Amino acid sequence: MKHIYYALFVCLVFACKSDDSNFEDLQKLAKEKPIEISVPTSFNIEEETIPTAIFDTTYNDYIEHLDPKASIEIVFNGNDATVSGTTSYTKDGAHVVVTTSRRTEILVSGNSDNASLKILPSVPLNKDLQFRCAVILNNANLSNPQGAVINSQLKKRLLVHSNDGTKNVLSSKAPQTDEAVPDPAVYGKGCIFSEDNIIFSGKGSLQIKSSFRNCVAADDKVVIRPNTFITLYPSAGNGIKANDGVFVKGGQTTIFSTATTELHKVPVSDLYPQGIDTVNCAGVKTDYSVFVNSGLLQIKCEGNSTKGIKADLDYVQDGGDVRIVTLGQKIESSPKAIKTNRNVNITAGKFYGYSKTSQAIEADGTCNISSSKQDKGYLLKVGY
Repeated sequence: MKHIYYALFVCLVFACKSDDSNFEDLQKLAKEKPIEISVPTSFNIEEETIPTAIFDTTYNDYIEHLDPKASIEIVFNGNDATVSGTTSYTKDGAHVVVTTSRRTEILVSGNSDNASLKILPSVPLNKDLQFRCAVILNNANLSNPQGAVINSQLKKRLLVHSNDGTKNVLSSKAPQTDEAVPDPAVYGKGCIFSEDNIIFSGKGSLQIKSSFRNCVAADDKVVIRPNTFITLYPSAGNGIKANDGVFVKGGQTTIFSTATTELHKVPVSDLYPQGIDTVNCAGVKTDYSVFVNSGLLQIKCEGNSTKGIKADLDYVQDGGDVRIVTLGQKIESSPKAIKTNRNVNITAGKFYGYSKTSQAIEADGTCNISSSKQDKGYLLKVGY
């Protein structure tokens, strides 16, 4: 098992080429206060190359290629919503259910503190008859006291796009139910949930607050495109939870987590043979790997045993600026900046990791930090 000490040593080797740093200096740095994590005050414009070849594996991740066959507009207003468009829907007050069998574009705006959008497939048992969908946020300020604000049950991509220059705020709370694990088809698994991928885009801002499971949850992957501006406030569960990987391709993403890893008593079952459901919390959590190519990713965790990034496989960074601070105590587990069950590979970009009560990085496999691109202006730093 490779811990932060290995990472610090590699960093020290390169640092010694330009100054007189030594291990004692690094130990002194460990006693310093961590850097401040704050929401950027300006929008960073990035260049982005959008694939044009339809056989590109990421082609359908881009809303620019959606070519919608149906559209619907929802304007929320308090306890009601005005809906118009070319596909089926039902509504109960400001809770809207859209049912579709085509590529659909849904434009969402308005304000409500008791609202939700659920997207259902017309043929739920046949994935081949389901199509990706885009939710376009246009100054939407929505809260749901009973689970997800956006809950896509489509087994195809969910494209979440914040229109240029808009400010969007989504908030969710835990549903009032006696069940420890509510049905995700009804409640979702967080403020925004998709049975498939979630891809974020758009030059507006998106703020998500959730005391229900996660801020963002996908049963497949989560992709953050360049020129996005996302701020997440999880107080239960994770900021971002993805089964099949988290891909940070750019943008400015900041996560402030106050969630705490907890043990919950639940009925004994095959899933919970001990009658215990452990809710492990992290800023970013995935059953696969985390890839950072560009952009800014900031995570601040204040809850006990909460990790900045938890990946069942690897953490891979070859660009971008990553800053992680964990301030919690060790109760159920150690609150590390990064914990992987396999490898940590940082080859370019900026990295800062801090844990107040534990090692900053832990990799069950290898921890590789190189400075091969420092001559091009990159800063590589494993912290304090």
